Amino acid sequence: MGVQLGRKAEDATPPPQQSGERLEHSPILTLFLAALAAGGWCRSSRGRAG
Repeated sequence: MGVQLGRKAEDATPPPQQSGERLEHSPILTLFLAALAAGGWCRSSRGRAG
């Protein structure tokens, strides 16, 4: 059918050029925000139970 599966060279994201871009491409910020949200959820659910 002519369907090519795989990644193309133009799909690749260029490496970060500035120091702030490195944080945008890193999963650390996402993990921090997820942990912060989970902590807030646990704290609020504990307050409702007691």
